[in-house]
Amino acid sequence: GSNLEEEEDLISSLDDDTLCQIILLLPFKCVVRTSVLSKRWRPLWNKALSLHGTIEDIPKVVTAFLDSFNKYKQLSNHPRLQYECSQGGTLKVTIEDNKGLHIAFDEENDFPESFDWQLHCQNISNEPTSSHGFSVRALQVKSVSKLTEKPVSSLISNFQLLESLSISECRGLQSLRILIKSKFRSLIISDCPMLNDIFIVACNLQTLRFQGLLPQFSFFYGLASDLKEAVLDYRGGPANSTFSIENFCQFLHAISKVEALTLCGWPFQVSFRAWLLKAGFHQDPEDFMFQRLKELHWIDISMDENRVDVLISFLTICAGLEMLCIAIDPTSYVNLNKEECVLQQYILNEAGNQRQLDHLRIVKLQGFVAHEDGDLFAEYLLKKGVISVLPKIVVNPMSQQKFYGVGGASSSSSGHEKEAVRKNPDIYDYRDDEEDANEY
Repeated sequence: GSNLEEEEDLISSLDDDTLCQIILLLPFKCVVRTSVLSKRWRPLWNKALSLHGTIEDIPKVVTAFLDSFNKYKQLSNHPRLQYECSQGGTLKVTIEDNKGLHIAFDEENDFPESFDWQLHCQNISNEPTSSHGFSVRALQVKSVSKLTEKPVSSLISNFQLLESLSISECRGLQSLRILIKSKFRSLIISDCPMLNDIFIVACNLQTLRFQGLLPQFSFFYGLASDLKEAVLDYRGGPANSTFSIENFCQFLHAISKVEALTLCGWPFQVSFRAWLLKAGFHQDPEDFMFQRLKELHWIDISMDENRVDVLISFLTICAGLEMLCIAIDPTSYVNLNKEECVLQQYILNEAGNQRQLDHLRIVKLQGFVAHEDGDLFAEYLLKKGVISVLPKIVVNPMSQQKFYGVGGASSSSSGHEKEAVRKNPDIYDYRDDEEDANEY
């Protein structure tokens, strides 16, 4: 007995790197089991998880990793797996919490190949049918490429209780098709500079957040009825040189039951009624209403009289609005379409069609030069008949603001977004202090 204990002590006294090399000689599931040998061995399995293999084996390796975590989850708070692919690149997998998973690829390729991505997860039962016990509810996927798209799609198809999906920094992604008929609730897409086409079939989607160049958006007919929040930050401009106003109009109509909405002003250069006609919407404008909208965030390059009038015309379809937030970003895209500029002659002599915003309680202005601008803006709303009673006006001059990113959470960005943040780091937030943040 004592000889065995001495032998175990001799092995345990080795340095971490040597023990990790020993662990890596074992089968994957045996690697995890070493953590129950003693306190000395407990953290080593997680440190040692740097594996090698092919891209095609990614689903099998990650599934085994999740299986092992489910069995030994008390042994590590945030277990990590690093997988070196023989075709190049490194996969990093982290379990964020009991139901959250983060998958990221490090691939040295300055000129990524373009690819189309289709994601399917169609199980609608209340219990997962996959063999592994870890049920992924929230998934973050970063830097998927043409090489890794298929194994990642295969892996995601097993996450049949998926509720939240975040896709970011997929530089070669040009088309995205998402078909998820589970308890899917939230979709976030950011920083995919080549993305120009998004098609979504998700029966229960409640939150959609997008940051990047404006692509063509499509929802399968009638499947946006449960959407409650849409954050569409496309201030960098259109993804296609031939921007389709018709597609954008159809998309806005599809999400018209949202309660909170973020838009950029550059597609709207004329009154909203004129814009609808130009977009081919020949029905009664009364049929195009954001009847449930309570909170509108509007991002524009400036708030000159023309742009304020365009915004006011949009407010005609938001009769129940309670909070209006306007952010000025001088680096936003400017639509120089000459035809639309001519149509600005038509802009807003529509006082007779203007609805008063009887429920508007607060207006927040970000990026305005001085607090006096808030008073001038409120007076203009009164003059145009938008309001009859002054709401609370909160002005956040640029020097007072902090950067929180899209959706109130710090986020990374590139291209136009990074340049905008570098030049104007203080206008990307709707808060200037904690007390002000609590007003939302």
